[in-house]
Amino acid sequence: MSGHLYLAAIAAKSNTAVNSVAGLGLTWTRVQAQCAGRDQTGVEVWMAQGTPSGNGTVTATLASAPGNAVIAVSRYSGVDAVNPLGNIVAGNTMGASGACSGGVDNNSYSFNLTTTVNGAVIYGAAAMRNHIHTPGAGYAERAEIMQGGKASVAVQDKSFASAQTGAVNGSFDDTVDWAVVAVEIKPQLGVAKPAGGGPIMADSPQPTSFQLEQNYPNPFSSEAISAFGGGNPGTSIRYSLPQAGEVRLTIYNSYGQAVSVPVKGFQRAGTYTFDWQAVDAQGQALPSGVYFYRLEAGVHRVTRRMTLLR
Repeated sequence: MSGHLYLAAIAAKSNTAVNSVAGLGLTWTRVQAQCAGRDQTGVEVWMAQGTPSGNGTVTATLASAPGNAVIAVSRYSGVDAVNPLGNIVAGNTMGASGACSGGVDNNSYSFNLTTTVNGAVIYGAAAMRNHIHTPGAGYAERAEIMQGGKASVAVQDKSFASAQTGAVNGSFDDTVDWAVVAVEIKPQLGVAKPAGGGPIMADSPQPTSFQLEQNYPNPFSSEAISAFGGGNPGTSIRYSLPQAGEVRLTIYNSYGQAVSVPVKGFQRAGTYTFDWQAVDAQGQALPSGVYFYRLEAGVHRVTRRMTLLR
């Protein structure tokens, strides 16, 4: 998805540096690397943002061949298009930015990370060799993978309605040599539309209920040219998500035929505005008439009517 943020978490046993990450036609850069306190494992987080060439494999090339290695790749929408990442914290059993030796295994971790903007998400990646990870309070675990009973990585995230200092925490099913990297993901703010046409996220408190508002203007006509460019009529669709999850926005014509699915994918909790320019899935201008837009998120399903005048 164009403009979305991709994060790759790589862990190995024994700890092995990552030389490069490639995939999706994007340029990947290292965000942070952290060894475990006894150097039995480590975790690196890499990022990419731009316009992917399409679905595909993301590959990490390591400095040498480890015994085992794992990778987990995540995609986040509605992020800042210029500076998607804020503060970073990393650590091991020796503490924040801990050394690679001298550590004593334990079964939990907790570090503080201060978010810099409202609506930020803290993303955390933990490497814990051959043990099971339990996310911290309020965190949702997005992935956990183990290879050969030796290398494993877990990815979790949590939304913060306002800028604050939050705990990056979790636990394991037994004592282990572990390493953690956590980063702040900053939302897209303001009124500028991100590249690729995705919905924008408002800088507002996290909503407490699911809402799909009436589009504005409605009816919309050739005089209501989209503020985001193009020669087609434009109207704004605003909706609120009280919790993160898979979201689908579908546009139907008066015959009940789906003509476009402009929003499809995972979104975190927040209020979003999508500007629809009255085009179908192929980008072709649609004729005047009555249309319906339907939002699906979790158990919620809401449909509203709008009128296009050419």
